[in-house]
Amino acid sequence: ALQPVPMTSGGYHQLRVQTVAPGSLYERLGFEPGDVILSVNEQPVHEASNPLWDALEKEREVRVRVIRRGGLAKHFTYRFSD
Repeated sequence: ALQPVPMTSGGYHQLRVQTVAPGSLYERLGFEPGDVILSVNEQPVHEASNPLWDALEKEREVRVRVIRRGGLAKHFTYRFSD
């Protein structure tokens, strides 16, 4: 599940991964509890716009940027084939 955090982007609260259930999509994507999702394919992620699910359904390549444990941004790239 995602929850809003105090940090904002464009006046909207950014989203943090609250929990990662075993076998869930968040686990399969390599996310950890506490990860703040900054962007998906260079589009900001916040409480008013979360392009993650749409991108995973429609794009062949999905790039995600997160902040993990308050450190530097971590980048994930997922490539899908038919």
